[in-house]
Amino acid sequence: MKRFKVLLIILFILIIIIVSYFFFNPGIKVYCNNKIIKSNYNFIYEHWKEKRLYELYDREDYKIIKAKSEFEYFLKLAEWVNSQWKSSVPNPYPLSNAISILDDIRSGKTGGFCGQYAYVY
Repeated sequence: MKRFKVLLIILFILIIIIVSYFFFNPGIKVYCNNKIIKSNYNFIYEHWKEKRLYELYDREDYKIIKAKSEFEYFLKLAEWVNSQWKSSVPNPYPLSNAISILDDIRSGKTGGFCGQYAYVY
């Protein structure tokens, strides 16, 4: 009987964790016909004090990108990233950070396509 109670408590805790994950997960929300469609992906923002992120922001002068909303800013940032190079083959494959990717592609050391656009974005 004691073992049954312990298993019941564990099951209850697991159910709470699962329900919390699905209802309180802050994933990206997409609206379609006024209904929220939840993303399967969990995006994690880098803290703005992250040294390399601040270096990228300062070096690439993102201050010139002006927008009225966060969504508009993301769209303009995507346009900026897309304008940095023509899609090409990353050979050798560059490091996985925006500063190295931009340096390597701009210098002609390598190319870049979807993965590199995503890292820089």
